[in-house]
Amino acid sequence: MTGFTEFTSINLKAVFIDVDLIRQKITTDIKHEGKVIATLYFDLLENKIHKIGDFEEVRHLQEFGIDEQYIISRIEQQLPSIIDNKISNPDELNI
Repeated sequence: MTGFTEFTSINLKAVFIDVDLIRQKITTDIKHEGKVIATLYFDLLENKIHKIGDFEEVRHLQEFGIDEQYIISRIEQQLPSIIDNKISNPDELNI
């Protein structure tokens, strides 16, 4: 049996719009198909996240295991590296 798998982008990105290395605060816009659907504020010293907006527009991705918690955890995985390596202008992160 032969066949192939086609991978397509879900076009969901985290765009880092503000990185404060001293206060360890990072702001990201979550974009789906180029449109901002939510903004996340991470305060690493206080271990807090503040969200403006929602993930309703990408609700259809839940069947693939991509939900709000997954998106936030993908970003959180990158934050220590950004701070430790003093990256003030990180690249976009494909979710």
